[in-house]
Parts: sequence; C-alpha cells; structure tokens
Amino acid sequence: MLQHAQMSHAFQSTATGGRTYQISKLPELDYAIDVKIFREILELDDEDEQYFTRSLVCEFFALAQRTFAEMDECLESQDIKQLWTKARFLRGPSATLGIYKVESTCARIEQLTVVADTLQAEGDSKSTLCNSSRILLDQAKQYFAETEDALRRFYGMD
Repeated sequence: MLQHAQMSHAFQSTATGGRTYQISKLPELDYAIDVKIFREILELDDEDEQYFTRSLVCEFFALAQRTFAEMDECLESQDIKQLWTKARFLRGPSATLGIYKVESTCARIEQLTVVADTLQAEGDSKSTLCNSSRILLDQAKQYFAETEDALRRFYGMD
C-alpha cells in the first residue's frame, strides 16, 4: 500500500458530479490542449476540489462562443478591423488555458487581417480575405468543439 504522500502525488483526484477524474488522465487531452500549461493551471485549485479551474474553463466556453458569434458578424459586414480585434481577444485566454489549436488559428486570422488592412483591401480582395478568414474561423470553431468536448469529459460535465 502506498504511503499517503506517495498516493497523493501519484493519483490526485476529485469527485465532480459523482465522477472522478485523475491528473494522470491529462495526457489523454494532449490532442486538444497543451497539457503542461493546463497542469500548471490545475495546480491553482484546492487539493480536493477543482472549482477554480472548472469555472475558468466554463467561462472560456461562454467567452469563445460569444466571440465566435461576433466574429461571424464581422465577416458578414466585412469589418476586417473588428475581426482582427476579436481574433486577438480570443487568442489571449486560449493561450492562457493551453488551448493551442484555437490560439494558433486566431493568430492566423490576425495575420491575415493585418495584411489586408496594410494593403487596404477593397472589393474582390476584401471578399477573398473574408472567405479565407471564414475557413479559418470555421476551423477554430471545430478545434473549440473538440476541446470543449475533451474538457467537459475531463471535468465530468458531459
């Protein structure tokens, strides 16, 4: 039988909604998040409860969904500057939580919109830019859905 300290280190878990999750299961999330970053965030929680990180993740879910809707509106109105602002805004919390696919896709949208703004894209160029940005935004939404699903399972929120 493991000593309490060894057991605590080897297997940290918490009951969340009647389900138990283990820090050792983090590698299963590496397709969706940067596990090293997320592990550091998990260390901010109380030893037995993950209310802090769970609330951060839930707030991110709401923020991302709201921001994606706003980015859709920017594309509809071809508002390149606001699209850049929204992509940059979402990039920050994505990076903080280790949601690297959403973060990198937002960075690509930023780069694309900066080029368009620098070249003062108009007409067909602006339309092409919006089409390219739409593809990236749809990709970011797909990555977000994968990450949301993975984190909901991790926290037992499914």
